[in-house]
Amino acid sequence: MTNPGPQPEGTLSGLGGIEAWGQKTGDEYKAEMYGSIEQSADPIVQFALGVPILGDFVEALTGIEDGDYGDLGSFASLLFGRDVALASRVAAIENKIAVGAEYFDNFKRGDNETTLGSPEPGVVGNWVQFGDGEPMGIYDQAAQVRRNALPDDGTRFARCPFLATSNDYRVAAVVHPRGTPPNPRTSLYGRCNADMTEGVYVDFFGGRTDIGRFTRSGITVNRSQWKSTSRAYSNSSTPELRMSGTRYQVVLDDVVILDHVDTSSFPVDAAHRTSGFSLSTWTGFLAVPQFSPGFASFSVRNNDMTAVQQATVKAETAQQTANNAVDTAVTEATNAAAGAVAGAVEGAIAPVKNQVQAVQASVITFQEGLPLRPFSHSMTNSEMTFDRVLLQPRVTGVSLSGSITSESLGQHRHSIPSSGSNTGYENLGSHTHSNTFNASAQVSNATFQPAANTITAGFIRATWGGLRESFTFATGPVTSPCPMQVMVGRLDPANGNVVILWVSADLTAVIGSGSGEFVVTIPDGVLIEDRATIFVGIHQYGTGGVRPLYGITLAGLQRDGLLYPAKPNTRFGRSAAMTAGTTLSAGSLDFSNDTLPWLGIGPSLVIPVPAPTAYYENFDGSTMPSALVRRSGITAQINNGVFQVSGSNDGEANYQYTRRLNRDDHAVESKLVAVNSRPSYLGLRSDASGYNRIVMAVREDSVSIQRRGSSSGTLASTSMAVGAGTTFRFSAVGNVYTASRLDANGAATTLCQYVDSSNVLPRGVDNRYVTIGVDRFFLVNSGGWDYLRAADYPDPE
Repeated sequence: MTNPGPQPEGTLSGLGGIEAWGQKTGDEYKAEMYGSIEQSADPIVQFALGVPILGDFVEALTGIEDGDYGDLGSFASLLFGRDVALASRVAAIENKIAVGAEYFDNFKRGDNETTLGSPEPGVVGNWVQFGDGEPMGIYDQAAQVRRNALPDDGTRFARCPFLATSNDYRVAAVVHPRGTPPNPRTSLYGRCNADMTEGVYVDFFGGRTDIGRFTRSGITVNRSQWKSTSRAYSNSSTPELRMSGTRYQVVLDDVVILDHVDTSSFPVDAAHRTSGFSLSTWTGFLAVPQFSPGFASFSVRNNDMTAVQQATVKAETAQQTANNAVDTAVTEATNAAAGAVAGAVEGAIAPVKNQVQAVQASVITFQEGLPLRPFSHSMTNSEMTFDRVLLQPRVTGVSLSGSITSESLGQHRHSIPSSGSNTGYENLGSHTHSNTFNASAQVSNATFQPAANTITAGFIRATWGGLRESFTFATGPVTSPCPMQVMVGRLDPANGNVVILWVSADLTAVIGSGSGEFVVTIPDGVLIEDRATIFVGIHQYGTGGVRPLYGITLAGLQRDGLLYPAKPNTRFGRSAAMTAGTTLSAGSLDFSNDTLPWLGIGPSLVIPVPAPTAYYENFDGSTMPSALVRRSGITAQINNGVFQVSGSNDGEANYQYTRRLNRDDHAVESKLVAVNSRPSYLGLRSDASGYNRIVMAVREDSVSIQRRGSSSGTLASTSMAVGAGTTFRFSAVGNVYTASRLDANGAATTLCQYVDSSNVLPRGVDNRYVTIGVDRFFLVNSGGWDYLRAADYPDPE
């Protein structure tokens, strides 16, 4: 390696200097640095301390009070060297921002005072540097400005040689652990034009963060600020600028600290895909110079590439696991892998996203190299608040009832007075006595009812450090559910405060009102350190029914003193949606309750969506298909290939197809042979009993969508003339229910539609049956159905 030339005192010269520095103990290094600073700063300090105002000014900047050089510790860290204890953490964070990156530079190359070079010389272009102040180079495997004793103040810009491949992308960096002083500005830039004369900036200072748009002419930069926050970066932080459409987010260590929707019409086009950063040098009057900390790594990541990278990793993991599975699983995993690796196209991304978000899947594979949890703890290899096998029905009481037997007891003595007219024997004849009792346990499911507008939470001690990308929880059924979100936070063991790192959107549209175990994806993951205390919570707020949660009841023990957390569970009252970045103070956490919810987080999961299923019955002949079972009402029959009323009784014949479909999104279809004033029905999203369902009712003059079961009513309807021989389709996609008419080519025309905006209609794995029905009243039979077709909707194209 070529030595770049003379270097300032106290800096490291090439690999030899790094090796020598690495051999020193922490105390030796500090002593050497303090001595160098003391020698250099003493004349200035002595002069300044002789002038009261200047003395106070220098004390504030350097931390040296009354000439006491014992206060130089934080000041030395500001000027010199990497915090060795943070080296492994920096490496882990670098790995995180590299995942899915189109461009990544960790600056791991030889020291150089004036150029940044290239991560792959000859393959990738060099960084382009411009501006004023001290030049930017590579020091301690990081991009930093040169740190001279008497530096030239100013800002140096670095333009990335790579153009993002999409208008929507992210720029991220890892802050070098060299101190984050308050005055020099450190900036990230995105959506810049080719020469960076305009773009979007994020400015980081030691005490705040700003975002806005800028224009540049030479070294003059004009900023138009959008938003600002007092949240600031620190050693080894991971700042990120996310850009999607007109929305801009600043994320610091996985927490969104600024969120802005641009209304100033800043360009979002192919001419604005340049990125970069800038570092500054600042020296106040008679002050010791301050420098931007620099970046240990830098990445550009297409928003779509994030999904492709995750899809590739998940597919490769699925392939590895499937090698030991049954042949069908091998085939499915191979197809998933081929589709995902090819997934630079949208058609491959969408199905994989659906796979990640799916619940109730039959195959789950785990990432290689991570500790495995037994099934008794979690079926998804997640770290949970307690073992899954503890979710057992529990006895809440005992009910006693008397059992009466009849016996002929003949003449026998009862307890009677010893005197008076009632003394002696009484012949009571044959009579009964209650002489046995039965005791029956009152059993409740392993659920409890949390309070409304409350975050119900638990704590987990992390057993490994790394990225968590999934959240597992279980709920019971509810009618008209309220909004619900889940969240992940980190507890500070020093003060008991909890910082919320990630919050999901409202999950009501995803899980509906049904019950079960659910897994949702944490899109960008949450980086958790080994042995950290994780806060996991489920928040039900606003109007509507509160879902029961699966959990257990604790003994109620609480730790004394300043030990955090006081118990494995806690609560926090909140009536509005939670947002990431919020801090819950230790004093605001409620430890008075003894119910612990079953919640957890884990690594990325491969959860395949079950293959779409289709069923068809053509009603040929006169025999009712065995899969069609009467659930309620009068009897139906198959007569001349038509499903129709049988007999002369009035009522509705409700039949269910007993083979369940695989997906929530499905449709049922048939041709109506005849029409009149009585309704004929097609139903979907039925429960196993066939009682609770959503139906399409067709009469000669109308088509309507109705809810049947424990709650009933008409949801949508339209008046129209219905002719015999019309083919109808009734479908459910998400929370949208549609009644359609099909033409001869199968093209659908919407007749009426209902949007379940409150997500109160049941769905989920227990509501995937279809039904068919006919009706009779006062000698009039409704029209019959020619066939029955039911099918899941396939993956989106």
